[in-house]
Formats: sequence, C-alpha cells, structure tokens
Amino acid sequence: MGEEFLSDLTDGITLADDYESSRAGAVINDFLASLPKTDRKIFILRYWFDEDILVIARKTGFSESKIKSLLKRLRD
Repeated sequence: MGEEFLSDLTDGITLADDYESSRAGAVINDFLASLPKTDRKIFILRYWFDEDILVIARKTGFSESKIKSLLKRLRD
C-alpha cells in the first residue's frame, strides 16, 4: 500500500518539476533571509499563516496601517 500511495503522489512529477520547485524554495528562502527579523515575521504571518492584518498588528504592536504599508513595500 505504501508504494502505491507514494506512486500516486509522484505521478506526473518530472525532474524538471522537482528542480523548479527546489529553485523556487531557494529564491523564497534567500528573500526571507534578506529581510530584517520583524519584516520577515510579518511577511510569514501574512503569507504563510494567512493571518489577518488586524491580528498581525496586535501580535507585533504596530498599527494596521504600518502593517499594510510594510507588506506593500515588501511586495514591490
């Protein structure tokens, strides 16, 4: 059963897909590593954990406006 399940998961995935996926991961990691710790935390809370702006503002002690502008700056 385990081999069949694994086969279903990897069906249609090519080495090129694996490479692109690992390359995308490396680019994302490089981007996150380049951010100051607070910016990185806010970015991850919003785009990885899908936290609302208000929740992030409460967690960080920043205003909603500051969170929105910081996220916009990071996206640009």
